[in-house]
This record gives sequence, C-alpha cells and structure tokens, in this order.
Amino acid sequence: MPADGLLQLGYILKTHGLTGAVKLKVTEPAIFPAETPRAFFVDIEDPPIPCFIESIRETRPDECIVKFEDFNSLEAAKKLQGRSVFLEHDPADDPSFVFQRLTGYRIIDTRLGPVGTIEAVIEMPGQYMAQLFLQGQEVLIPLNDDLVVEVNDAEQQIQMALPEGLLEVFGL
Repeated sequence: MPADGLLQLGYILKTHGLTGAVKLKVTEPAIFPAETPRAFFVDIEDPPIPCFIESIRETRPDECIVKFEDFNSLEAAKKLQGRSVFLEHDPADDPSFVFQRLTGYRIIDTRLGPVGTIEAVIEMPGQYMAQLFLQGQEVLIPLNDDLVVEVNDAEQQIQMALPEGLLEVFGL
C-alpha cells in the first residue's frame, strides 16, 4: 500500500545486464514525468523507500531501463524484481494531474444526458480538452470550471453544462 503522496507508476519486470539495472514496466504512462525525477519509490519496505536514479532510458513507450544508485550487481537488482514502483506526487504542484485522471470518465450533459467517454485529456494553450470519439469522429470538449458542474469519482462521471450548439459544431 503506497504512502500518501505516492502514485503507482508500474513495477519492475526483471533485471537487465550485470551491473544492477532493471526493466521497469510503466502501467500508468499518463503520470510518467517529462523530466527524470531524482528517485522512484520502490516497495522494498513499508512504506516504499526512495531509490535514487543513476540513469534511465526508454526502450518502449511502456518500458524503460533504470539503473539505481547503490544497486550495482545482478544479485542486488534481483531483490527489486516484481516490486511496485511509485512516483512522489503532490497534485498541488501539477494541475494537469487533476485533468489527466479523468480519462475513462463519462461526460453527462445537464441538457442532453450521456455524451460519451473521455478517451484522453489533451493539454492545449490555456486549457485542457477532453477528447471523445462520437459516431467515429473526434470531439474536443473544454474542461474548465465554467462547464464542469460536478465530478463523481465513485461512478467515474462528469456532469457538465455544455454550451448549446457545441456538439453541433462537430456535425452531431
């Protein structure tokens, strides 16, 4: 169980090479940082402990090779195999996290009822947009305080007051 302020990023698949590097499977690519963090937290103990990153290299969009400081042998790296990896996160430092977590939520319009499911959240200059595909067509809906009425995390729904004619712009 992660401590407060930690988000699960993925888990360590296996060792890589003989110098203590490991292959990290990223199960939550939406939270993977753009810049290399100083450390990942690994559930070697409870709570997870910081493992400082010596180097990191992406091998696939959902995998990377990580070399941690103080893990300098194959034997040391084997102790990490299968362990969950967490990222330190303070939502107050990252406004995009609030919106990125809405992927998979259903949008319910106050007038029209169910609209669709958010496939992705796209950051655009000045705002975030919910990307939906309706009748095979991409639809972008602004995510801002003026339109969002309520977010129901339990039911993964967002009630919104969409401007009249917004969906018609997309030919729907």
